[in-house]
Amino acid sequence: MKPQRQNELQCTFEDAERNHLLDGMRMSTDDKIRSFESMLDFAWRSGAIRQLRDSLPETAKVDRSLHSD
Repeated sequence: MKPQRQNELQCTFEDAERNHLLDGMRMSTDDKIRSFESMLDFAWRSGAIRQLRDSLPETAKVDRSLHSD
């Protein structure tokens, strides 16, 4: 039996949070990995993890000329 979802406009913050967590648990492993990779890519490109990027040795840095953004 599939649990019934609440009307999104009539639920509390706690209900919405629980629904969001349950949706994440129901995702396939492939979807979870793609989502995580997407978050890392966004953080990298936005500079949110610039400190980590700048601390990498030269051999680990990505040659930007090889990528088309």
